[in-house]
Amino acid sequence: MKKKISLYAFAAMALMGLAGCKDDYEEYDNSYLLDNDETMTLSVSSENITLDADRLDDVAVTFTWTPARQMPDDYVVTYLTELDMEANEFSASDREYIEDGVFEKTYTTEELQTLITEKWGQSNKSEAVLSFRVIAKWDGGTKYVMPEVRTVTLNVRPYRPLTFDADYVYLEGSALTGTSRQLVGRTLEDEYKYAIVQSLQPGALCVPVEYEGVTTYIVPAASGAFQDGMAIPAAISETRPEDADTWQIPSEGNYRIIVDVLNKTVTMYSPENPFNQNFSVTWYAYGRPAKYPVPIKTEITSPLWTRGDTNGWSEGDSKVLNLTQSAADPQVFVYSGSAIGSGRTHFPILPHLQFDANGDGALEDMNFNTMAVIAPPRIDEDGDGIHDLHDKGKGPDVSAVLGTWMECSIGSDMREVYWVLPSGVNFIVFDFRNMQVKMDKR
Repeated sequence: MKKKISLYAFAAMALMGLAGCKDDYEEYDNSYLLDNDETMTLSVSSENITLDADRLDDVAVTFTWTPARQMPDDYVVTYLTELDMEANEFSASDREYIEDGVFEKTYTTEELQTLITEKWGQSNKSEAVLSFRVIAKWDGGTKYVMPEVRTVTLNVRPYRPLTFDADYVYLEGSALTGTSRQLVGRTLEDEYKYAIVQSLQPGALCVPVEYEGVTTYIVPAASGAFQDGMAIPAAISETRPEDADTWQIPSEGNYRIIVDVLNKTVTMYSPENPFNQNFSVTWYAYGRPAKYPVPIKTEITSPLWTRGDTNGWSEGDSKVLNLTQSAADPQVFVYSGSAIGSGRTHFPILPHLQFDANGDGALEDMNFNTMAVIAPPRIDEDGDGIHDLHDKGKGPDVSAVLGTWMECSIGSDMREVYWVLPSGVNFIVFDFRNMQVKMDKR
């Protein structure tokens, strides 16, 4: 009989030893080893929460619990809180140890939003199902004590940050004529700018923006009074604004409207604003005004051409660059197409021209090789007021730096000045307002 009692005692001791090493107290229940009258309860301030972007520092949710059961003085209780997406099963939880005597845990709007969208990677477009649990654990004493665990589930809808990001940009309001809403296109030269030349009448104008299926509204950050050609700071409204909170169009006409979502501004130009004028250049035949004093004025709104290694040195071999005039600036043109070739090149503004360059009534035939071109900038190295590249008959070639604005000049005295292009250039922005060119591969 003594032998049997010893075996039973050994088995009980072994079982208690296993329980002491067990970390996953939810899977292994040894509560029968001690009287386990649990007393802790857990509650949540709300099971359905909608976060508010305007109240980031406010407490969004409060979890409260009652004390766990009383134990002898040689036991010390610790409370551990965990919050996680329900689907994670507390594998990526936000954890905190709470000192005894404190029986609540709070989260602010900003804390919940950050956890949901950044820590757990949940989209702000859908509701998040979260689980919160509190664990009361005892240390000390002579015997293992099963923790008390309580869990609640809650639904949290994150806020959608008000952003100037856009999939589509529109115009809307009583100032529009013939339509209730007008799509505004993204410019080729700047992915952050949307622009349009639009017929308007006196009235109100706002800018609806659609992003990821949600529509918000770009409105003036302060006064909506029309300011011709001024970049007006803008703000975002979740709801369609009243007319008094929109831009006020003063008179009828074709307005140029630019929405800059990067710098958060809206710029409008009236029909009378000089900004709307096309670009024109004045040049002289063969670059020699002393011999050919009659100026030639050319408005650049038509295609450009290439001359050089890229596609051949004669008009017949040249590549025609069909340009798109920017809706944001009539003096900005964009080429987007097939690669134009590599090597030395510049851009004639016309293929040929007949013109009475010296005023004697006889037409001078200016062919492709003597035409005014767009080329690297003039250089007056010795400060004598003379373009040294032309003095030498040709200038040092300038290597094109892709994706970077490069200065340029226009004239028939530039015909021996070239950029050296790498292969693959198929995107060029000509900014004649600032006399600069940007080349790239896209």
